[in-house]
Amino acid sequence: MKKNYPAENFVSEKTKNVFNVMTLFFVALGVNLCATGLAMELDKKFSLLLIAFGVLLSLGFLMYHYYKRIIGLNRTFEIYGFQIYNRNTKELVATPGYQFSDRSFIQLKAAFSENQSLKSLWDKDGLAKTEYNPYKHISPTRIKTDADDLFAELIEYNVLDDLSSTLSSYFRSSESKELIVMWPEDTIDTLMSNRFLKLFSGNPKNREGFIDESGSAVTDPPNMRAMVRTGTYFAYYARFVLVLPPKSTLRREGKSIVIDNPLFTVKILSIFEGTSASIPEAFKCDYLGIPERSPDYSDLRFTVRIEVRFKFRALFSKDKHDYLWIDDFIDSLNRTMSQEVFFEEIRWDTAQTVMFCQRVKELAAKKDSEKKDL
Repeated sequence: MKKNYPAENFVSEKTKNVFNVMTLFFVALGVNLCATGLAMELDKKFSLLLIAFGVLLSLGFLMYHYYKRIIGLNRTFEIYGFQIYNRNTKELVATPGYQFSDRSFIQLKAAFSENQSLKSLWDKDGLAKTEYNPYKHISPTRIKTDADDLFAELIEYNVLDDLSSTLSSYFRSSESKELIVMWPEDTIDTLMSNRFLKLFSGNPKNREGFIDESGSAVTDPPNMRAMVRTGTYFAYYARFVLVLPPKSTLRREGKSIVIDNPLFTVKILSIFEGTSASIPEAFKCDYLGIPERSPDYSDLRFTVRIEVRFKFRALFSKDKHDYLWIDDFIDSLNRTMSQEVFFEEIRWDTAQTVMFCQRVKELAAKKDSEKKDL
């Protein structure tokens, strides 16, 4: 599912540009030969001025042509996901088969088991709190809560986890000695403000949940992932490492995470505003077993925005390997977080039609049975 992804589009357009430049070169060569013939009939000083003007005009046109191409190849992707939330218990509801929901359900329980202060912040006001004014006929007012901030960080953590996995897998076979490898301790100033990343990437040897009765750590840091569960107690660990292309830098701009490289810039932003995801009522009832139109459950939308900007230098770079991973990353996020992709994968439209036909059939059979009883 890599339709209209930035890196592949860039490589394709760059190939087209080479052909365009060759065409322009030969056209310009022909025009130049004609101009030279005319210039030979003119005085020498005027001929030099004409040549200089022609060179500047050609270079200016080519620069403008490439600049417009780059602007057209830049992309902004927005991936929309959802989360079902129980307002009564203030708990997330896991959606089977939807990777983000399955992960976040476990991760939140694990975080609350290890850090009670996070649970206190979450339970204080809950997610997507609203207030109604009974004296004014206006829409309810959204109130930003600590739980909203925590959930936004949980979204960002899963985005970073996907980024870590994608980069590690993509550059695994690379023999370049210039790759930049960043471990948790290297990202203290940029990423460790995310409380879930700081908690889950922490060394298991220093975490109580991973220490057994003998005092030894249940798992060692080289393991990619580990989870310990004792009764209602969870402890979760996921190794975090970023393997970036040569000469890349990592920084924060507000709430965005920016990967900057001489060839490109990628900006990643996780957004949660407490708005509705408009999940079909039939899905909540039939797939999740939630009572129909229950006021206790909310379907909440979140957004992951990825901005990809290629730089002028990228047009002349031979090594596309430094930026093709961007497509893999976007593809991974689509598979794990996209509401649209999830509903396509479970073929919800088809399933809903089948269930509707089944209900009609059962209703008809029930009416026939009632007629026979009469």
